[in-house]
Amino acid sequence: MQELRLLGHSNLYFSPLGLGTWQFSNKDKGRTWWRKIDDQTVYDIIKVSLDGGINWLDTAEVYGRGNSEKFIGRNLQRLGSKEALGSRVYIADKWFPLLRSADTIPETIKTRLDYLQRDSIDLYQIHQPTSLSSLYRQLRELAKLHEMGFINTIGVSNFTARQMEKADDILQRFGLRLSSNQVKYNLLHRKPEKNGVLELAKERGISIIAYSP
Repeated sequence: MQELRLLGHSNLYFSPLGLGTWQFSNKDKGRTWWRKIDDQTVYDIIKVSLDGGINWLDTAEVYGRGNSEKFIGRNLQRLGSKEALGSRVYIADKWFPLLRSADTIPETIKTRLDYLQRDSIDLYQIHQPTSLSSLYRQLRELAKLHEMGFINTIGVSNFTARQMEKADDILQRFGLRLSSNQVKYNLLHRKPEKNGVLELAKERGISIIAYSP
């Protein structure tokens, strides 16, 4: 694993690769992209990843309606009890905004922390630009959570270059900066190189987190 990299405008140093945990969904009802997984398999996946140099896990409340977060919380506690955590493990989580207002951000943060069995979330992201509330209201609520110590830094996901720019401008009004934008980016899907997202990220010091790499 290469040396750690500073995440955007934060004090967090992430490994170049993180562990995405959508596959930990285990929906109780309905369809899911992933096969059912058990605690031992999740434990093994996380342990192998950490042993290989990964120091952060990416999850979201919509991944199995919290099931991914629960798996992470339980198994990091289990690793900790066995003294198998060599160093701090960072958590990136996401609030799901589709057809929801910004009021649900503070309403659901305790659930996120309870599931993850943590006092704070290192990187908290707006999963998509689809909220019923304005971007200003969403970021205002996240800024409040930052001030209260519930989240360390703020990111977004699936945002365009213009939306990234707007988010960063709004956060500066609260004395903060946008740290990251998580987008689909790989050797076959290279739109961030052409749609202005990568260019703006470089200009503003915002980290790009690639999903489906």
